Amino acid sequence: RLGGSLALPFGALAGPIASGPWRVPSSQSVNDRIPHRVHEGSATVFGGESAHQLLIETWRGADAWRVGRYVVMPDHIHLFAAPTGSEIVFDNWVRFWKSQFTKRCELTEHRWHADHWDRTLRDGESYEAKWDYVRNNPVRHGLVKVAEEWPFQGELNHLAW
Repeated sequence: RLGGSLALPFGALAGPIASGPWRVPSSQSVNDRIPHRVHEGSATVFGGESAHQLLIETWRGADAWRVGRYVVMPDHIHLFAAPTGSEIVFDNWVRFWKSQFTKRCELTEHRWHADHWDRTLRDGESYEAKWDYVRNNPVRHGLVKVAEEWPFQGELNHLAW
């Protein structure tokens, strides 16, 4: 299912979930500490190394789901996640880590959009295809020439099939 939220029971998940983007509303102020060029008028909370590291720490602490590969863009995030056996549904986990990030974030004006997009991936081939698309987001946005140059991406956990 594309768009909206997908809250399947834990046992119904065949594999990881691709999720994002989580955007900062465009009315928020621009963070001038971002080291990379961003599109004029976009909100830029996520582009700096300190925000990147805080997201990693937050995801590691929100351990009901494991974050696999991810890309942090200046104004949104893409990630892949898989359940750890907890009964916490994906939407609740997202709300939790967003709240934890916000509590620890130095930008008091930061606000999350209330919703997100997610999709259950059914096989490793789908994961690789979605990852290829997501990791090239910085290239499509003109931030780098090749995806490998984008510093705000990684893989916290290997999500096996």
